[in-house]
Amino acid sequence: MALASGDLSDSVFLAFRTVDERVREAGNFKLEDIGADHIRQASKPQSGSLAKAMDQVSEQEWPIYLAAGAFMSYKNIIYIAQ
Repeated sequence: MALASGDLSDSVFLAFRTVDERVREAGNFKLEDIGADHIRQASKPQSGSLAKAMDQVSEQEWPIYLAAGAFMSYKNIIYIAQ
């Protein structure tokens, strides 16, 4: 709904929150586990609950960097804007 109304900031926030919630659920994390740290844990090569064991380590690592970087980038934008 936020995207349809043109509020891109809210849309991005809701999208990241949804990803955060889905990773927490799929990785069996606690409610207080939020943001880039549990994304990194869930995607950690060889031992992360969401890592694909059949993939090469380099192919297991890219989601960590993509998601963690996006979370931190958006988080920093929020702090700068305030």
